[in-house]
Amino acid sequence: MNLRPLLPLALVLVAASCRDEPPKIPRINEALPHMPLPPDPGFVSKSGSADALQIVVRTPLTPAQTLAFYRDTLGKAPWHLVSDQAIPDSGRALYAERDGPPLWVTIQPLPGGTGSIVSLSGAVLKKPAAAPDTTKPKAATPH
Repeated sequence: MNLRPLLPLALVLVAASCRDEPPKIPRINEALPHMPLPPDPGFVSKSGSADALQIVVRTPLTPAQTLAFYRDTLGKAPWHLVSDQAIPDSGRALYAERDGPPLWVTIQPLPGGTGSIVSLSGAVLKKPAAAPDTTKPKAATPH
């Protein structure tokens, strides 16, 4: 099982846990701007660090139906489904990319009932530093 796509998210969450003060959690539009929610979602929780955010929802869809929804949604433009792996406890882990932050999705059976638990995780992309202005001539330096 290749969990390599999950490594950056794990590193961000571990680094965030080493702080003394609670981190400021990013806004949804920063880490999960294109978050596809399953049909009829119910909010369960929100957590994160300064650079990552995780939203957990439940859905009445079975895990197989939820997986089909995400394979369909993340398998067509503008998404690119990079990884689709089985995980312990009958779950699935998906990793998808598009223009903007990547998306990690885990799907687990709802404990003690029908339906699924879906975790959606995203990372805040750092904006690249502005390129230096090369239109101005450099000042001559004395020798």
